[in-house]
Amino acid sequence: MEYILTAVIYKEGDYFISKCPQTETASQGKTIEEALANLQEATELYLEIEPLPIDSPPFITTFKVSIPGGDYLKSIEEARSDCKEGRITKLKYLQ
Repeated sequence: MEYILTAVIYKEGDYFISKCPQTETASQGKTIEEALANLQEATELYLEIEPLPIDSPPFITTFKVSIPGGDYLKSIEEARSDCKEGRITKLKYLQ
């Protein structure tokens, strides 16, 4: 049986990490090609034991998240300091 699967590859430190979302297998390599080849081998071994029923390929997309800026984080640190010293405070960012 032959499968066409998805690989997600990203750099982490000196290595490229490769993951297959359909099988949840993962591997790594010093290059993208090596990471993909290692993922292919790991996935083939996995599928020998656990065949994969695939109804349709996954829908791959991106999304954006926002995290609070520096003023908010500074306000949290000030509130933590106040709590340690027994003072009651409010987060300035929320006022």
